[in-house]
Amino acid sequence: MSEKDYKEILWVSSFNKTTGYGVWGRGTVNAIQSSNDFLVKIKCPFPMPHNDPLRPLQEIEVEKPYVVHNFIPNYKLSEGEGFCSCTELRRPPDDQIYNLNQAKFVLALGDWCTKIYKECLDEPEKVFPVNFPFHRRLYGPIGPTVKFDIPDHYKFKFLFVGRIDVRKNIDTLIRCFKEEFGDSKDVCLLLKLNGEGYTCVPKWLMDQKPTKNIFWVPNRVQHMADLLRSVNAYICTDFGEGWGGPCTEAMLCGLPTIMPNHSGHLNYGNEYNSWLIDVNDWEYIGYNKNNIYQHLLPPNSMVKYPKEDSVRANLAQVYEQFKDAKREDYQYHVKIVEALKVERIVCDRYILEQFKTAFKYISEE
Repeated sequence: MSEKDYKEILWVSSFNKTTGYGVWGRGTVNAIQSSNDFLVKIKCPFPMPHNDPLRPLQEIEVEKPYVVHNFIPNYKLSEGEGFCSCTELRRPPDDQIYNLNQAKFVLALGDWCTKIYKECLDEPEKVFPVNFPFHRRLYGPIGPTVKFDIPDHYKFKFLFVGRIDVRKNIDTLIRCFKEEFGDSKDVCLLLKLNGEGYTCVPKWLMDQKPTKNIFWVPNRVQHMADLLRSVNAYICTDFGEGWGGPCTEAMLCGLPTIMPNHSGHLNYGNEYNSWLIDVNDWEYIGYNKNNIYQHLLPPNSMVKYPKEDSVRANLAQVYEQFKDAKREDYQYHVKIVEALKVERIVCDRYILEQFKTAFKYISEE
């Protein structure tokens, strides 16, 4: 292979398996490094385990690579380097816009982030869309499940997975679930939550005054797909996502998926393959004592909160449609059939084609 046959990439990321950016970096590197079009070296700020399959890519020799920083753009890059990043806001904070303007190129997560970045950067032509990669062999309607330590009379289980922070808007989800179902012994809400500092999960959850049919699922499940196949529906009520990985994973596992009709969710979700929550107009986050990420989500950031009556309506609709259905029959529902087709835009082949297109133009500059 001659030097002209491929492009060298140095991908800088945390590669953390429990964070959105880390999973994004892992999936993207896997998608492009298997192609003869790219030679990929990785750089991680933390030591990687010896058995990590990506570890050998740290030893790859490259001469003049395109350097891609797969992080939130809250720092300035060296000349000629680029960002691979995302936003859930109407307009990113000014310091992020400044750093993105200094970058040689910007790989934006999906159509939503591409649109936002093109609107606020001085050179919109240097912004290119790249999707969040998922492997169909890891997600699907058929496969192992898990057993929950809850009473057997809860036949219908809603699930949410995420970190406790103001953006996820989990308190709204809990409030809407309580208002819609009360202490029902037929339906429950499972919350797989992570927290830190003041957001110690048990204490935070008790502060929300949960009903008896709301349960915390401790982080003991090794594979997300096993967890998803063990419930009846997935729901999130955030005020914005760059993409929204758990919703995509739920759809690939054939679950009825409820999500806001807004932001990165619309990269893959629509009225034909999911249940969309109406949202309010743009409004400021404002000062919120629960916002532990104010440096990333400053009070003057604008977002769209989901309408609570629409949250309740979608909860009720999904429950009524699927409460008597067997899990194996879900795949025949018209929306689930369409949801499974999301695989076409998150597979390695699609991601690779996006990178070929982006770097064709980047290399010509």
